[in-house]
Amino acid sequence: MQDHYPEFYNKNCNVYKLKDKLVKHFKLRISFWHRYPGTNDLVYSDGISTGQAVGVAFENATSEERSVTEAAMVIRRAVLDGYNESQWLP
Repeated sequence: MQDHYPEFYNKNCNVYKLKDKLVKHFKLRISFWHRYPGTNDLVYSDGISTGQAVGVAFENATSEERSVTEAAMVIRRAVLDGYNESQWLP
């Protein structure tokens, strides 16, 4: 943020403090990738390419989204089944 959008950089924000601590601790062994303003940085090891890091992050995000979708479908089915069963109650 400080490098790419210095006008929005706020050194008092916890996110920037965390990033500074990560950089101080890992030095050149850590990289950050920032796609759009207003989105979070992707933090990854300098030992892999940006493309690999983005690919893995995308795979994880889509698998998490799939898990959430599946959970929502299970809950929806349980609610509908419960509603259908309650119609038969006297």
